[in-house]
Parts: sequence; structure tokens; C-alpha cells
Amino acid sequence: MDSEKKKNLRITKAIYSFSLIVSILLSVVLLFSSAKWLIMIAILAALFFLGIRVADVLDRCGKSYSWLLTIAVLNLFIIVPELSLRVAGFSYVSGIANMAEEQFAVLRPEARSIFVPDKNLFWKLPPSNENVNSFGFPDKEIEIPKPANVYRILFLGDSVTQLGYPRFVERFLNMLLGNGHVYVECVTMAVAGYSSYQGKIMARLYAEKFQPDLAVVFFGWNDHWQAYGSIDSETKSPGDPGLMWHIYHNSRLLQFFFKLTRPIAGGEKVEIIDEVRVPINEYEENLEAIESRFERHEVPVIFITAPTSYYRLGVPDYLVKNQYAKSKQAVIELHSNYNDVVRGVAADENTYLLDLEKRIGSLNNLEDIFLNDGIHFTLVGTEVVGNIIGEYIYKNVLPDSLKQPEISTE
Repeated sequence: MDSEKKKNLRITKAIYSFSLIVSILLSVVLLFSSAKWLIMIAILAALFFLGIRVADVLDRCGKSYSWLLTIAVLNLFIIVPELSLRVAGFSYVSGIANMAEEQFAVLRPEARSIFVPDKNLFWKLPPSNENVNSFGFPDKEIEIPKPANVYRILFLGDSVTQLGYPRFVERFLNMLLGNGHVYVECVTMAVAGYSSYQGKIMARLYAEKFQPDLAVVFFGWNDHWQAYGSIDSETKSPGDPGLMWHIYHNSRLLQFFFKLTRPIAGGEKVEIIDEVRVPINEYEENLEAIESRFERHEVPVIFITAPTSYYRLGVPDYLVKNQYAKSKQAVIELHSNYNDVVRGVAADENTYLLDLEKRIGSLNNLEDIFLNDGIHFTLVGTEVVGNIIGEYIYKNVLPDSLKQPEISTE
């Protein structure tokens, strides 16, 4: 009888040990991607040694230790698959749009997986990601209140801005100033997929809060792409995404089962409507609202026309194939018309116009400036654009008092 009990104990401990060791090994693999997995390893190791020790004590006392098998089974069927999917790099967050359709209504389905819902802006970058601040914008945290020696420039835009030219503006201006008593800080308030509608909301939320000295506004592309489901201004605010969304977003196992069931449920709902995301009259209204919001706080605004290589190098086939636009000619006409709106809005007082469309369009090396999509800039193009914007700010907007070296009164 004793030998039978010892055999059962050995089998139970073996199953329990195998189950937890598998999870520990998978966590060690994940440790190479993030140090946070050290916590998981510590918890699993503690469970491993504690479980074995407690089982021995319970056996000597003649009490049941069958709960070890329960833990082992739960671990094998929940934790191990979850960790395995993470090791394999699996993710299917895009499916969450079907659990809360309005959360990402205007964002193209193929882009939804890299964002989290936001009750004001529809979506934002996950603040938990590296190089994303607590507001869901790229780059470092925004210090509030603003330090006394900082000249802060806000850059409102989409993926073109998100990809980095504000950093070159910051470097350019600080190199020119070099006086030690003021530092130009460029804050990127730009996320892929954003339109002027989201720009209007950002201005309302942050024009006062971030204490800017200057705002630079660069929209246009997403505004004239075909809309999904509804135009931006008619899309309902998602509100709080809710507990279920957060659980789903952090569980690869749930995402895996959701992906398996999508064919049965009929796949993802995709509906392109016969409207652009921001009709041209609303585009003008949004830009005027942005300017008005900053004007309330005596912050000057620079509006930038979005440059492109399309006029000379042609429109890529994928824009029509993937239904961003109805035709190549429509892309050219819409983009030109939307840039004309920017020029009109920038004619108001307290605003500036940097006609980057004409400035960049006059260059001979457009292949070096633009990526193949004719929208986003290469690294060379990003630096060129950053330097052009920096030079414009220095010559036309930056107060003369900042350009002078600090004078000692002693």
C-alpha cells in the first residue's frame, strides 16, 4: 500500500514538474525580448519548488495532494499554449474590431492591429510600447509644466510626421541657436492614419495643456482616402474599450481561437463607402478649428502642404487596387485640391504657410526624397524636410530674442 502511495506521489510530482518546467523554459525564451518575463519565471519557479515541497508534507500527513494535478493540467492547457504562441510571435489583435466595431471604424482593417482604442481620437499607439509616451504619441514623455528654458513646438500630423522629421527640426534649430539659454523641443503629436478631424481633437485637448510656443500642422493624405463605414465626423466615439477588450488584447490564446472561428462567423466586416474620410468642406473647417484653438492661447500656427512625387513620377497602382481612391486621376485631383485648402486657411492672420508641395516638387531628385509610395519620406528625405521646416521656423517665426546670446547683467 505504501509503495502504491509513493508511486502515485512520484507520478503526480513528475506531471507537475514537467508542466511547470515547460512554462519556465518558454518564459526564458521570452526573456530575450523583454526583462518583464523575469517576474513570470520567478512566479513559476516558486510554484514549482513550493508545490513539490507541499506535496511531500501533505503525503506524510496523509492528506490529498491531487490539486497539484489540477494546477498541472491548467498550466498545460492555458499557460503553455499562451507562452508558445508568444514565442512564435503570433498576434491577431485586428480581430478585436469585430468585438467593438466602432472602435476602429474609420481605420483600414490591415492597420488596426498596432493600435489601441481611444475614446477621443479613435485610436492611439499603445503607451506600454517602447518609445511611446503616456499620451499614446511617439517619443519621450511630455513634461508638464513646460520647463522655463524650453521653446516647445507641437507637430500635429499623420504617419508622415510620425516617421521622424520633427527630430531633424529639433536638431537643426538647436544647432543654429547654440546659445545655451533656450532649448527647442519638438513634440510629435502624430499617429498613422490620423486625419485633420483627429488634429482638431488634439488641438482641443492639448493646445493649452502642453503649453506650446508654436504649432505645425501637416495633414491631407488620410483626409482624402476612401472612408470605411463612415466619414470621420460621423464616427461614434468608442468610449472605454472595456475589460473584455483588454483581456483579449493581452491574450494570444484568445486571439488564436478568435482567428479560428472567424471563417465560421463570416470573416471581418469591411465596408468602403462612396465618401472620403474628411470631405473637403470639413477639411477646411477642421484646419480653421485647429488654428482658432491655438489662437486662443496666442500660439502661432504653421500649415504645411503635403508634398508628393505623384505629379512627376505617377501614382502607384496599389492605391486604386486597395481602394484608397477610385482612380489615379482622382488621387492627383483630390490631393491638389486639399493642398489648395491649406493655402487658403493659411492666409489668415497669425498663421504661416510652408508650401512644401511646391518646394519639394521643384527638386530634381524625388526618387531620393520619397519612398515608393510617393507619400512618406526616405531617411534622406526626412532630413531634407526637417531642415527645410527648421530653416523656415528660424527665419519666419522664431522670436529674435531667442536668437541672441544670453546677456549677463552682472
